[in-house]
Formats: sequence, structure tokens, C-alpha cells
Amino acid sequence: GVQSIIDKIEQALAELEQMDDPEMRESAAIEINNTMQLLCNLILVEGTLDQSAADQLSGIIQRSLAALATLEASDEKDSATSMCLNLLGRMATLTSIGTDTDATANIVGGFMDDISTSDTVMASAISCIGGMASSANGVRSIARTGMVGRVQKKAHNKGKHAGVNKTDEVATTATSAMEVIRNQAVSNAATLVGTDGGASALAAVLMGIDDKKIMHQTLEQIINHEGGLQILLDALCELRDDN
Repeated sequence: GVQSIIDKIEQALAELEQMDDPEMRESAAIEINNTMQLLCNLILVEGTLDQSAADQLSGIIQRSLAALATLEASDEKDSATSMCLNLLGRMATLTSIGTDTDATANIVGGFMDDISTSDTVMASAISCIGGMASSANGVRSIARTGMVGRVQKKAHNKGKHAGVNKTDEVATTATSAMEVIRNQAVSNAATLVGTDGGASALAAVLMGIDDKKIMHQTLEQIINHEGGLQILLDALCELRDDN
């Protein structure tokens, strides 16, 4: 079951944290990657991950990211790091458990701000943000940490290693994540504005949109909501107060 897989990850993580031999540490990173990939698929089955296991897993993921950061650059390191972020994003989409979206946003922000982050890891970081955006709490965390503007920027910028014949995974993933953030912000507009920091979050989402057509569609969707005009006015007041 899920617990036995979590235990396997923890065992591989202990090896990664304690071993000095580079080959052994790389082998542990591969095991973490493979086991987390299995878990990524398994937790989609409703009820397989309870809150206690989710809390344990969140701690393991954070420890794994810290341990992986000590490895030399390699495909194995990137794959395992990406899988950690994928799992965080997958967990954020689950309605049956609660996750610390502020902590997740801060973790992801670290990778987005690091110029040495590979395109593979960057795409997973942005995909994680898309997962976070599936809830009102996630949208608030994304907005509070200034993630909207950063994702929008990645949607417009090309990845470091994109060539003529290669799909730019970073820009494609960022464009998709922006769409999820925007749609969820609109869908949760009434909920957002009615909660602490909600109007500010919605304002941040609006500030992050620099495409006139998308902005027009977003404003139209908000206004078409019940009480939408008041929601929009609250968000605009937040923008005014921030400036």
C-alpha cells in the first residue's frame, strides 16, 4: 500500500543523506525518483492517501529536495527533483487532504528564482503551481508569493536549452499553468474575495495578466458571476491601496 511505498522512499532518502559514495548516492536518487513516480499515480485513487500519510510525505519531499540539492548536476538529480515537485503538485490537487500551499509556493519559488535550474526541473516547478491553483487556498498562496507574474514571464520566455526542433517545455507548461491560475481565480472569485487576503489574491492575478484579450475575457467572466461587479470593485480597491 501507500505506507510501504512511503517507507521505501524514506529508506532511499536516508541512504542519500548518510552515504558519501557518489555512486551510492546517485543510486538512492534513482530509487527516490522511481518510487515517487509510482506514488504519483497511486494517490490519484480516492482514499489512498490520508492526512497523516500526507503530512509525513510532505516532510519527506522537503528533505528529499534538500538532499538532492547536495548532488552534482546530473540527469538523475534533475529527474528525482522533478518528481518531488510533481508529487507536491499532485498532492495539492487532492480535495481529501490539506496541504501547506504557502510552503509549497516558497519551495517552488526557490527553483524559479535560481538561474541554475534546468528546464526539466523548471517545467515541473511550474506544473506544481498549476496543481496548487486547483484550490482557493492555492490561488491565494500563488498570489501572495508573486508567482503569477513569474509564471507569466516564463510563458513568454524560451527555456535555456530549447532548439529549433524542440518543443519549449517551460513556456508550454507556464502557459498551461497561467490558464489554470486564471480560470481557478475566476471560478473562486466570490470565495476569494470573501476570505482574508482574497481580494488581494484576485488583484494579483489580474496584475499578472498582460495580454489584453485574456484580460478582457477574465474581467467578463468575473462580472458574469453573481455579485461579480462588487468582487471586481473589491479587487480594484486592493490594486489602488497597493499603489
